[in-house]
Amino acid sequence: AGDWASHNIEHAVSAVHDIPHAGGLAILFPRWMEHVLDEDNAARFARLGTEVFDVEPGESDLETGKRTIQAVRAFFDQ
Repeated sequence: AGDWASHNIEHAVSAVHDIPHAGGLAILFPRWMEHVLDEDNAARFARLGTEVFDVEPGESDLETGKRTIQAVRAFFDQ
């Protein structure tokens, strides 16, 4: 269950480039989140942000989803 698109994309990237799987996911996952962020995915990204990354809820799930993507990127940058 769930969406494994970024995981499958990373396998293709690491097959061509010498990059560890986790490193590839850290690069691709936030970009994938931006690509699929819309009204349909905003609520689940907002929930991820508020429950896992301590993101403050915004005026909408879409706004909170954008903050979540920033939090995910900051986490991986650590």
